[in-house]
Amino acid sequence: MPIFILAAMFALAQPRLAPPAPKADTKPFILEVRKAPAPKAEAKPFVPEDWKYPGMKILSSGRFAGRGSGPIVEGVNWNATVGDDYEKVVEHYMRQAGVEGAVRNGVKSDVDLIDDSRSRPVSLQVITKWGDRSFVSMTISRALGENETHITFIYRGNRDPEP
Repeated sequence: MPIFILAAMFALAQPRLAPPAPKADTKPFILEVRKAPAPKAEAKPFVPEDWKYPGMKILSSGRFAGRGSGPIVEGVNWNATVGDDYEKVVEHYMRQAGVEGAVRNGVKSDVDLIDDSRSRPVSLQVITKWGDRSFVSMTISRALGENETHITFIYRGNRDPEP
């Protein structure tokens, strides 16, 4: 007789054990069903027109939307000038980005700040505000002796719904 038949016969010949009796203090298993939490409110998308400085003169601009191998991405760029003082323009965009105080370099929550003005004949501030699936970046500059403050704006955003 082949060995596997003997092993099967031996396994069947073993006495069957009854499952252990439940302990008297054992509580029954209860599955608690909870309501799913409400989805997070979507962040308001950036609107490029909201970032235009009052009275600025646009020198050049561009707009695009396209899909590579992923979602639709749109972009807006412009270069502009304004007669207002450099500090006034920087303060305007700092408030627009939600930054308070005298911080000019570093990271504050969802804003990156770079001040590249030290020991230079040009004042230059970069403010980048990050959104959920988009960003805006402002570069504000004014050279010594110039009569206008320059503003460069870059916006990139994803229009497709999240997967």
